[in-house]
Amino acid sequence: MAKASVDIRSLMTGAAGAGPSSWAAAPGRQVAISFGGGLPDPATFPIEELIADVATVLRRDGDAALQYGGLVGYDGLRESIAERSRRADGRAVDGGNVVLTSGSAHALSLTCFAFVSAGDTVLIEAPTFAGSLRAIRSYGGRLVTVSVDERGMSVDDLEEKLAALKAEGRRPKLLYTIPNFHNPAGVTMSLERRRRLVRLAQEWQFLVVEDDAYGDLRYDGEPLPSLFALDDSGLVLKLGSFSKILAAGLRMGWAIGDPEVVGALTSVRHDMGVSPMVARTIAEFSKVRLEPHIQRLIAHYRGKRDRMVAALGEHCAPWVRFTTPEGGFFLWLELAPGVDPDALAQATAGEDVGYVPGPAFFADGDGRRNLRLAFSFVPSDDIERGIAGLGRALSRSARPT
Repeated sequence: MAKASVDIRSLMTGAAGAGPSSWAAAPGRQVAISFGGGLPDPATFPIEELIADVATVLRRDGDAALQYGGLVGYDGLRESIAERSRRADGRAVDGGNVVLTSGSAHALSLTCFAFVSAGDTVLIEAPTFAGSLRAIRSYGGRLVTVSVDERGMSVDDLEEKLAALKAEGRRPKLLYTIPNFHNPAGVTMSLERRRRLVRLAQEWQFLVVEDDAYGDLRYDGEPLPSLFALDDSGLVLKLGSFSKILAAGLRMGWAIGDPEVVGALTSVRHDMGVSPMVARTIAEFSKVRLEPHIQRLIAHYRGKRDRMVAALGEHCAPWVRFTTPEGGFFLWLELAPGVDPDALAQATAGEDVGYVPGPAFFADGDGRRNLRLAFSFVPSDDIERGIAGLGRALSRSARPT
């Protein structure tokens, strides 16, 4: 029997019909050394400790751990997250300020569901994380971009954009920012800019979504107060995740903020909450294991970052410019004027080296002269070889001077 002709795409929403973003589409030919995805290093996964903690949870709380867990998530983990937040930010919060989500990407999706209607103005950085850019677009947000430099989001540019929006009779609903170890730019927002951003949010009455997925992974410098710590109005919602500090496959993140804002996220979710077993396991791990584990991660990833920075200096210095990140997983490269980005893409494929091209991180497709390198997943011994290959590709892609 012949298959009936059906136009499935005609049934899709605009978000589904758009398909995956260009860099996340079908991978095609694989490369030997990929600096593309910002995956955590499997060598850091505390497998034996998690096995022990799962056994403890199942023996002690088996019935509750294997039941539905509710929309806000396990109280024990929410209180653990609040306690870490009190130490880091100095704000008086408790578990009632926290909702558990399936990673920080899910927290952002819930935030958009709760606060962004089609046509609402949303302020984002340029560049910004490609997954977040796509999520905000899928809810119909009308994007206005704010530039990023070596000190993070340009608040001067933000003020100009706010004034322009006012002249058009438009009010921004939400601003999304990655202040610590920006993905992809690798930069950290200065304290002065953080304070100004919070003041502007309070003046203009828009919600600030502070994505802090990498905040615990600081390799250099002193920690800066979060936007959440600097705000006393309830307008900052801070997102976090265990993906980078424990294991991405656990799919556990959170949002912490004013109870009314957190309640709005809970009100729009229909997924019956996160896994109670995973939440209880992480809470058990967090009692004594998490902080020493994070210190080991910092040493491990700092070594990888330093190896990539040194290799770039040795093999790529004439053709790229970058800021050494104080933390996180990424380096953001700007190509020298003489390098042809299209020729570079072909040359790196010949070297069996991969990266994410800059346009993936811009709402308007800008960034042709940028590329993102992730050092987190690649084995340390491959970083030198991969960057050497990138250097050869850059050399072949540069016009003679």
